[in-house]
Amino acid sequence: MDNINEEKIEDILSDEIDLEDSDSTEESNSESSDAIYYLNSGEALNSKETYEITAREKTKLVVLAGLAGSGKTTIETSLYQMFQKKTVGGFYFAGSNTIQGYEQRAFFTRTKSRGTTPTTQRTSLEIGRSFLHLRLWERETDEFCNLLFADLSGEAFETHIGRVDEVKQDFPFMDRADYFVGVLDGEMINNKRKRNGAVAAMIELARTFYDAELVGRGCVLQIVFSKCDVFSDDIETILKKVEQRICEQFKNMFLNIQFYRVAAMPEFVGKFEVGYGIEGLLKSWMKKKEEVKGEEKTEIDKSLSEFDSLFYKLLGGTNE
Repeated sequence: MDNINEEKIEDILSDEIDLEDSDSTEESNSESSDAIYYLNSGEALNSKETYEITAREKTKLVVLAGLAGSGKTTIETSLYQMFQKKTVGGFYFAGSNTIQGYEQRAFFTRTKSRGTTPTTQRTSLEIGRSFLHLRLWERETDEFCNLLFADLSGEAFETHIGRVDEVKQDFPFMDRADYFVGVLDGEMINNKRKRNGAVAAMIELARTFYDAELVGRGCVLQIVFSKCDVFSDDIETILKKVEQRICEQFKNMFLNIQFYRVAAMPEFVGKFEVGYGIEGLLKSWMKKKEEVKGEEKTEIDKSLSEFDSLFYKLLGGTNE
């Protein structure tokens, strides 16, 4: 044994180093240093870029639809900012591929923007790069879930009302929406001259996407009354009439119709805190959807994986 140990020590102390192995190691390190790594820009995603998320984990697509200035982006950015302070509804922030996109939209809600009132940047008219991403973790179940928000401008929706063929072409990803969230501007609902027009436009907008066969009975229809901090004292009767009107219009089109009130960025913090009503919305989005009984299922190519099928549809393919 002593002889063997002495031989090993001699080998270690020997100047006869195996240069060939050293060269191969250096070559390997050189090849590794030349590798190219792609980092996410943090901007809003396009349809192709959402594949990395949908292929990895459970993902839900939420589409907030409404007229310009109704508060769609404010709801999305307020939820993001709420996670910077605490957990929301029992869910923890677990990451985002669109941090920069959120920060750009949230800037004008902060004091360092030197604005007189909290607001959000007007959403770009570009439909392609419009997805915001949140990854959340639920401690109770130890499960991760991703939320993708289609952050589209009010003008994009307004110009497509009643244009079924154009909607099919420009919004192909909508048939994967788990939630179609119609945002009604609370200021318009509170104004008797603008109220009927705002409700009629929302009904026509949702009907357009339904006629285009992009949303239907398997999609949850949610109507959100935004800016509820501006409501007058007699608003309850008005809201009930609006809800009845919407339910009557869509009772045969959607199996699940829900109503919410939100004050994401109240002008005066008193009765309503910042982010009022958003936690309830988040909980509804994170619920496990019950199977819709009796709903016809579209035939898909069985050779594709579930994630490939979703990606295919996000790109607007018909899979026929």
